[in-house]
Amino acid sequence: MNRSKKYLIAALVIVVLGALSVTSAQADSGWSSRTSEEYPPLTVSNLHLIDAFFCSERYCDNLYIRKAHINRQFGTNYWSGYFSEEGTNFRTCAGNAFMTGVSCKGSYCDNISIQCTTLQNTTKNHCAWTPYFSEEAAYNYLPTGTYAAGMRCQGRYCDNKSIYACHMH
Repeated sequence: MNRSKKYLIAALVIVVLGALSVTSAQADSGWSSRTSEEYPPLTVSNLHLIDAFFCSERYCDNLYIRKAHINRQFGTNYWSGYFSEEGTNFRTCAGNAFMTGVSCKGSYCDNISIQCTTLQNTTKNHCAWTPYFSEEAAYNYLPTGTYAAGMRCQGRYCDNKSIYACHMH
């Protein structure tokens, strides 16, 4: 095998190992895999809510969520209708429900639906919209003690996203 092929193989091994370590690090820290129009929806399991988001690629095409453990059982859930910047550009979870999933369709995750789930013996209050984020400022950590209860977007292909963050009691 000539020298250039050996360097190419070594470079590919480094890239693959790097990708695997990111996936492993994400799993260890509560980060999900990605969703976009070509990937399945993301959801969190019982006893978890979403406390952070991450965007990558052009127009925030790939969206990741981070799950946080809570001591509350899930009740009923539903998926919202899809939204985008072209019309009503947001959805919030009704009543005392919190966001437990996100789904995309359309180019660059342009159309978004959120899954909302009620929690047993829980109310939400003191809600506020976070600043917008996108792949340029990729991470959006919600304020301590708050969890996602909605999402809105603006810009081409729903590029800039903001989270409706609420306290739970």
